[in-house]
Amino acid sequence: MTAPASPLRPYRFFIMLSGIVLVTAVLYWAQKILIPLALAILLAFVLNPVVAFLQRRRLWRVPSVLLVVCLAFLVLGGIAVMLMLQAKQLAADLPKYKENLVAKMAGLRALGDKPWLRGLQEMEKEITEGDSKEKERSEGSAAQPTELRIEPANSFSFEKVAVPTLELAATSILVVVLLIFMLIQREQLRNRLVQLIGHGRLIHTTRAFEEAARRLSRFLLMQFVVNASFGVVLGGALFLIGVPYPLLWGTLAATLRFVPYVGTMLTMALVLLFSLAITPTWTVPLLVLVLLVVMELSTANIVEPLLFRHSTGVSPIALLVGAAFWTWLWGPIGLVLSTPLTACLVVLGRYAPRLEFLGVLLGDKSVIEPEITYYQRLLARDQDEATDVVNEYLRTHPPETVYDKVLVPALVLAKRDRNSGDLGAEDERFIYQVTEEILDDFAFTPPNPAGLAQAALEATPKLPGPKVLVLACPACDEADELTLKMLRRLLDPLTCEMEVLSGQDTRGAGRFARQGESPAVVCVAALPPGGLAQARYLCKRLRASFPAVKIVVVRWGLLENAERRQQELLSAGADFVAATLLDAQTQVSPLVSVLAHVEDARAAVA
Repeated sequence: MTAPASPLRPYRFFIMLSGIVLVTAVLYWAQKILIPLALAILLAFVLNPVVAFLQRRRLWRVPSVLLVVCLAFLVLGGIAVMLMLQAKQLAADLPKYKENLVAKMAGLRALGDKPWLRGLQEMEKEITEGDSKEKERSEGSAAQPTELRIEPANSFSFEKVAVPTLELAATSILVVVLLIFMLIQREQLRNRLVQLIGHGRLIHTTRAFEEAARRLSRFLLMQFVVNASFGVVLGGALFLIGVPYPLLWGTLAATLRFVPYVGTMLTMALVLLFSLAITPTWTVPLLVLVLLVVMELSTANIVEPLLFRHSTGVSPIALLVGAAFWTWLWGPIGLVLSTPLTACLVVLGRYAPRLEFLGVLLGDKSVIEPEITYYQRLLARDQDEATDVVNEYLRTHPPETVYDKVLVPALVLAKRDRNSGDLGAEDERFIYQVTEEILDDFAFTPPNPAGLAQAALEATPKLPGPKVLVLACPACDEADELTLKMLRRLLDPLTCEMEVLSGQDTRGAGRFARQGESPAVVCVAALPPGGLAQARYLCKRLRASFPAVKIVVVRWGLLENAERRQQELLSAGADFVAATLLDAQTQVSPLVSVLAHVEDARAAVA
């Protein structure tokens, strides 16, 4: 007896949408509390391995936490003070670099009046006109008497300076306090979360928390190390090249690299533009450009793949959308925290059943199996993308598995939809035609048969002679015929020749082979749904026609009532029943190989 449907089921989508809106509103309105909390949690993930390292060196928990937190914030505070000083000095020195930009643009103008130079020429015109207007304004104001305004000493705005300073100080103190208590009581916090979330699923929840915390901690720590190292190396190289304010640019590059994709391009653009402004020649900008390109390519293609072996699995689109969302929600702090926060949501979606949609939307793993994707693209009449699905599968899987994992399941889906009336005859024909074309274009070498372990057979050279005949009989239709063609590609073409009959031939009452032909092995294919009764009837006819020949039945996906179905086929005359093409290959190949050596020996004696 089935349980009654929930009355809220039709409104599940609206309830989930309302929940998302409510959570977003809470994240926005409570950002003054949630931002310090998020910073403390992420810093706890980063610093926890360091604290654990000190504890393994026999240092107590509390001193380890205090030492690590104090050192971390002293370093961050020192860098922040130096950045403020350099940023202030840079703002004062920017007008000095205007002449260098005008000189470079004038040099570009000498190249000619080309479309791609017009924008730079207009920029140069605006800069020079702005300088002349400013000069005229200063000369005109010098001729007029200057109006003196005396403001009281208490006109200094307390809200403009003191309030932001107090907010920053309060946020920093809150982050430090939360971080210290999280690191000291991390086991208690973990146990409370497990008890709160994992009621009734204690073992699964505990393992999920351990794995998620370990992977996320490693990811955040490695990302921090990579970005910090990138900033240090860039700052040192800029110092050697002669670019002013190397600490400012190195820290800016390390911070912006937390922003996916866009941060790297923005860093390169800012540093390159500044290098263009500081010198009238092109040597320094070219050196800076080469430096940025080499460093970014090395980091993205060598360093990060080596360190990020166990990624959190966030898709590139999710990183960009997450950056936009968290920036809109929390401003610049959200932009810096967007990657780790999005990674946290993906990990949460993997292990929390009710939040599984987060893992589906944000994760980098495909939510559709390759056979479903292949079948879906064939339904859309997109042959090129269907071929791409097969090629993509072959890049990461052995070639002999593509039949059982992609092509045959797609044929089963097509046959099921055809029987239910959802798939038209033209679409079915298109699917079969494309699959056959892919088979013809698929370059494949059969694997070594698993059943041929005899040393004598392996040592005996294959003598030239007639090949062993394997007769392939589809039980019903063209789908079974295509399955047998796939099996033919799994067999060694040097030892056997498989003749694939059509479904019309096997359904007829005539002979299966030509006059005088006697197959060594007979293969029967029957794909679900249906086809089992036809396979039994075909086995009886084949046994009557070839009493001494081995009959192998390929009943793909023999799962439900497997033993009973297999016994029915065996009682109908089959000698072996295989549930996959690879199983059939391991059964047919030894028989064919032995018979081929016997035939060769007979030919040699004759």
